[in-house]
Amino acid sequence: MFQVTLLNFVITPEGLQDQLLGIVVAHERPELEDKKNALIVQGADNKRQLKDIEDKILEVLSTSEGNILDDETAIKILNSSKNVANEITLKQVITVDITLRT
Repeated sequence: MFQVTLLNFVITPEGLQDQLLGIVVAHERPELEDKKNALIVQGADNKRQLKDIEDKILEVLSTSEGNILDDETAIKILNSSKNVANEITLKQVITVDITLRT
């Protein structure tokens, strides 16, 4: 079996260091690499949820007629969006805290 290593000479030293560190960690501690990949997926999912929340809020604000405080549906959607955003923020803080301890 042959192994090919491709180097990008346009990459910054920090980027190259990150890549090499990732290779070493994947080889020496594959469970950490799996955890890192899971965190990346979770972060992307959180960003997608926040984007969906923003879109929902903008839709509510653009379709609301009159005083938005009188629109119970809009208030419920905004409160729900606020709760989901707070949950995502809490998850991210907990994840960072746990990651820094390991």
